[in-house]
Amino acid sequence: MEVFQRIRLVARERYLEDDAHRKLSKYFRLIKNNLLKKAMVTWRKNSYAECVQSMVAMEETYESTKRANDLRMSQIVKTKHVRAERIIKSKKLRGANNAFVAMARVLKALRTKQEVLNQNVLYLRQREACRKWFKRSQVTKYMRNRAEKLIKEY
Repeated sequence: MEVFQRIRLVARERYLEDDAHRKLSKYFRLIKNNLLKKAMVTWRKNSYAECVQSMVAMEETYESTKRANDLRMSQIVKTKHVRAERIIKSKKLRGANNAFVAMARVLKALRTKQEVLNQNVLYLRQREACRKWFKRSQVTKYMRNRAEKLIKEY
């Protein structure tokens, strides 16, 4: 009988040992999985916060660049307006001067024959048209070069 009791005791000890081993393994897995989950959640939070910070920094950079460009463009527009006013004023003065010169030429031409007058007026108109065309072409070239400079700056 004693042999069976020993077998039963050994079996019981083995069962208790295996059961304790099983419980410890399960407990270890639970703790390990819990720690991994916490670490993953922490990593996700940190990476999300870092992404948000980089996005905010990029938006701030974009806004500051946009403000600087707007300021630069407003300065350019002001400069263009000042230049346009100056050009208009000089054109008005030039127009009055040209009208006076033309009137003087016409009065001088009145002293000559009517035919010579008509030829002179036609010649003056042609010359003024050529000058006007040349000036426009020069302004167009200047504005194109100016636009290319501005594009290169930006």
